[in-house]
Amino acid sequence: MRKPTQKRSIERVGHIFEATRSLILAEGIDAVTTTRVADLARVPVGSVYQFFVDREDLLTSLVRAQAETLAKACVVALDDCPADVFDHWPDAMRHVMGSYLTALEALPAGIEVNRYQTQHMPVFEGPHGLESPLGRLFTDVMARTDIQFPPERETVILTTLLATVSILVDVALLQRVPAQRDAYISECLGLAELYIEQSAVGLRT
Repeated sequence: MRKPTQKRSIERVGHIFEATRSLILAEGIDAVTTTRVADLARVPVGSVYQFFVDREDLLTSLVRAQAETLAKACVVALDDCPADVFDHWPDAMRHVMGSYLTALEALPAGIEVNRYQTQHMPVFEGPHGLESPLGRLFTDVMARTDIQFPPERETVILTTLLATVSILVDVALLQRVPAQRDAYISECLGLAELYIEQSAVGLRT
């Protein structure tokens, strides 16, 4: 994606993303083409190609934009939650996951876009995955808990935990009954906590 800089260009990209979401909601992600999106956004198809190389670039860029939106929503939720939530890692993680899932479900076609990401894009971006919006969010959560890991293993541990949480989110979205979702999340976070206890240095009690 060619990043827009002028206000008009930013607005146009926003309209293109909105049209893409509308098309996904109406007909599914397979119906997305640059021509159909241009028609819905009421812009020339050349305007779509001005910012996106092709259909895949459009969808990938929408995924990244959504990740930024979700990460920002979660940071706001973290800033507003009681400080003692971070005394217990599963509580902190459950809080951020709840905020993430709520924000995701509020986005038009959010779950469908998330599913596209799971199926067509790597779990991580950058050398360790921690550079992505959700990777930075995860690192922020860990920093607020004051849990410390051996410096020589910290990146590996955080990357492993991030992969676990990413998979957990994807599977949680498949649980249609809230009680089943909560039970699944609790069980997986319990296993992650055991991994943290074995890896952490000076774990808070």
